[in-house]
Amino acid sequence: MTGACLLTRRDCFDEINGFDENLEVATNDTDYCLRLGERGYSSVISAASVLIHNEGISRGGIAEDEDEDLMRFLERWATRLPADDPFSNPNLNNDKDDWSVDGRTVGTLIGRIRRQGDIRKI
Repeated sequence: MTGACLLTRRDCFDEINGFDENLEVATNDTDYCLRLGERGYSSVISAASVLIHNEGISRGGIAEDEDEDLMRFLERWATRLPADDPFSNPNLNNDKDDWSVDGRTVGTLIGRIRRQGDIRKI
């Protein structure tokens, strides 16, 4: 989820006091959605949407203090972010943060069956 294309009801935003200002640069949008989830709200994704998001362009690129935000986020949500996240795409390369497809998954059913965090080929 990225805040760059996030739509939310104002009453929901106000209920959880909006974005956490301690997460100044990164992860504040994901934190926001997780906090809404704790209140019983759902995040809905429009898979048919096609958007272009130029990460960090409004702030001149990737900020150096992103790491601080990421550490705060991970400390807060460590128990909610299991190694086998059911919402992540198992076909993405976990060794890179560029959202590229893992070449080992092309043409296979890898990721469709999960077992204790390991991906098995069928």
